[in-house]
Amino acid sequence: MTGNLSLKAEEGVHLLDQLGIDVVPLPDLGSGSVTVRAEGRPADGLAVTLIADGLGASTSFDGSMSWPQNEGATIAPVYSGTLAFKSADVSPLGMLAGRLLPMMSGELPVDAKAKVEGAGASASLSDVSARLGDITLASKLDAVLKSGLRRVTGDVMVSRVALAPLSEVLLGADVWDSVGGTGAGETDTPWPTGAFGAPLMGQGTVSLNVTSGAVDVGLEQPVKQAHFALQIRADELAIDGL
Repeated sequence: MTGNLSLKAEEGVHLLDQLGIDVVPLPDLGSGSVTVRAEGRPADGLAVTLIADGLGASTSFDGSMSWPQNEGATIAPVYSGTLAFKSADVSPLGMLAGRLLPMMSGELPVDAKAKVEGAGASASLSDVSARLGDITLASKLDAVLKSGLRRVTGDVMVSRVALAPLSEVLLGADVWDSVGGTGAGETDTPWPTGAFGAPLMGQGTVSLNVTSGAVDVGLEQPVKQAHFALQIRADELAIDGL
């Protein structure tokens, strides 16, 4: 079989809604389109190319998918290929997901690429290379994204880590911009003076072994060539072995 599917919408948010993706219906974020090409037999494997553009981002998958049979019943789809994502600023996408990303420091561009293999909601990502703003990282990750059981584990090599922005995963976006006691009657303090915001982390667990060229811990000099274990939950951020 050979098939081509193309979907377009003047409001990309409406297209996501039609595809069953739960998002906050924010207006005026621009158009969106999805193009899928598939060739082959589903039981043996389809060569699949998917390109999604819109909302200031581009996502693509180029690889294969199959739906193997087990005693006559179709099990979860099996897939492998190259996954890529690029956005000049992911902040609007965060708001679509109900997450307020840091905005006070300006746009947050992301350019990422990885090889992915998986079945259903479980996947392994290898040869991950990404740039987030001026930070580069490489990693190998395993992810389980089932409802009620979301877990990401793996190893990450990153050029730089700053603990204050990292803590905003729990304390809320841009919370450290309230440091300094600038209001009337306030005194200088190294701690945020504003109210904490909503956590960026949803339900699930992220457990990573991190290697970083430099870690900013709030001192005059960063910690060089650091290795540590990082665990993040909705109500916990733990760093061990730094």
